[in-house]
Amino acid sequence: MARSRLIPFLIPVCYVLLAVWVSLPARAGDNWSVIPPQELALKDDPISPGAHAVILYRETKADHDFHHEWNYYRIKILTEEGRKYADIEILFNKDISRIEDIKARTVRPDGTVVRFRGKVFEKPVVKSRWLKYLAKTFTLPNVEVGSIIEYQYKLRWPDGIVLFPPWIVQTELSLLRGRFSVWPYSGGPQCRATRMPCFPPSRRLVWSSFLPPGKDLRREERGPYSLELKNVPPLEEEEFIPPKDELTMQVRFFYLEHGIESPEDFWQRLGKERNKRIERFIGKRKSIERAVASLVSSSDSPEAKLRKLYARAQQIRNLDFERARTKEERKREKLRDNKSVEDVLKQGYGSSHEINQLFAALARAAGFNAMIVLIPDRSWRLFHPNVLDSWQLVADAVAVRLGPEELYLDPGTPFTPFGLLSWEKTGVQGVRPDKQGGVFVTTPQPASSDALVERKATLRLDADGNLEGEGHIAFYGQVALERRLQAREEDKPGRREQVEEEAKAWFPPQAEVEIEKITGWESSEEPLRVEFTIKVPSFGVKTGRRLLLPLGIFQARDKVVFEHSKRVHPVYFRYPWQETDEITFQMPPGYRVEGVPEPQEVTAAFGRYEIRCKQQPDGLLLKRRLVVEGFFFQQEHYPALRYFFSKVKAGDEQQAILETVEVVQHE
Repeated sequence: MARSRLIPFLIPVCYVLLAVWVSLPARAGDNWSVIPPQELALKDDPISPGAHAVILYRETKADHDFHHEWNYYRIKILTEEGRKYADIEILFNKDISRIEDIKARTVRPDGTVVRFRGKVFEKPVVKSRWLKYLAKTFTLPNVEVGSIIEYQYKLRWPDGIVLFPPWIVQTELSLLRGRFSVWPYSGGPQCRATRMPCFPPSRRLVWSSFLPPGKDLRREERGPYSLELKNVPPLEEEEFIPPKDELTMQVRFFYLEHGIESPEDFWQRLGKERNKRIERFIGKRKSIERAVASLVSSSDSPEAKLRKLYARAQQIRNLDFERARTKEERKREKLRDNKSVEDVLKQGYGSSHEINQLFAALARAAGFNAMIVLIPDRSWRLFHPNVLDSWQLVADAVAVRLGPEELYLDPGTPFTPFGLLSWEKTGVQGVRPDKQGGVFVTTPQPASSDALVERKATLRLDADGNLEGEGHIAFYGQVALERRLQAREEDKPGRREQVEEEAKAWFPPQAEVEIEKITGWESSEEPLRVEFTIKVPSFGVKTGRRLLLPLGIFQARDKVVFEHSKRVHPVYFRYPWQETDEITFQMPPGYRVEGVPEPQEVTAAFGRYEIRCKQQPDGLLLKRRLVVEGFFFQQEHYPALRYFFSKVKAGDEQQAILETVEVVQHE
């Protein structure tokens, strides 16, 4: 009788155990596959001859019911440089996932096997400003040219976490064979185990494929979705390319709740949900109104009020731009979570999102219409409305109505000048949430005037062609913001060292540059200024009675050069920019100017370039200006872009000719 009572309780347990067994990936970790002789004998990549390594086989098995994904790689090392692929790096987000069951081995060219028994380390990796990862790293032993390395691991995430890793099927290495499969969420483990009818799951799996024509996922009856690929070429590397996430073949997964039938439905629902969350955090609070009253006066113009509130929001300590802290460190520092904008103001710290929401609250309390706008980070990925993945919108800004103009402001990024967005937030489509769900908006396009470099120098040339002098460089807008953010956690010597390292790339390799003074590190509105002295041995070239003087000293190594006549990917600059140079060359005694280059001027739809060299009583005055408008150029525009920069290169490589002055002897 007792046994019969236990049966109803044992049946679900058996279902779950059976489901776990069914969902387990192949036990390749315990019984490694036999390496085919042809793979051991392979000498070159058949897809990309001359490659340093090739992925022979890769397999991924995901199970969304049981919250894990198993991955396996088999890679052939083809050259000495290819041995670097024995250094394995597996990215993961420690807050929402973990890496388990790492196994690896090396198969040497003669077929002998060396198992990995070393230590696995963890190191931080930043994929973008808002996405910070850890990486499991290890190095396989005894790897030589002709070796095959194999490794596998399991990515696991807890129940309740929305994590459905994409399949990035194209990397810098060719893939000869690959198999990918996923068991979607089925409504419960027992449904999978018993194949019995179940209530339909509350969500359905959908995906966006960035694959070659004719390739997509398929599903056999009651089986997983699967994808098989052969001979996937490597992602071709070029200078100035869009984010690699935009170029690689991949499959992105997400789940839709029933009732969402279109992208518009998805983003409308997301907009409503985010709007509720934002408005709950902002609220309408007396302490914010009191803060505004203490910051602005009735005599201030609307713009002056907004600037004061912006400056106050920028004073908040930004935790996103500090090194990652462990839970123990946060506890010791007594960093508590903010529940509202009131907490952000009171505690004096917050995330970038919280600082932007505080600014929106301050602006609203001052009578402005201020709304949070959700946007992507285009240094990492662009926004695709047809890809129904909320993780595309990792960043935000504040849209504020100022008279007839709508400003996009971002105090949540330190050192960002009023009226400017950091470059990765410019020219992108996003969503502005509201009660009805929100609307698609596009942030302002970046302008070349928002990224200006001004360079001035007075340089003295001696009779042996040695050059020395002093100068200064001023960085404005985006170029100043980038350098300030890079040096945010550096001390004064560290900042100086950073600029000195950069200076080595401005001037010829033999140049000796000493930074005398740097000002403007802590300012958002002022330029970042660098004063320097420079010595360049043998800068001028002596040829008999003549001395050849190159004019483009700042462009000695700092050039945009498109060497190849054909282009695979679009050209992608971070932002448009402007450069202005003014250089005075003082001539050595006993020399005079024999000739200077003719003025050069090039105008294109996307830019302008001009360079002029004038003779003065004591030497030469060089003036140069380069303006590049636009930051994204499709392949069909590449020939014109390449031609433009070839003219810039030719102009920068011009030389002035000096000659010795004959001394007339008088009797």
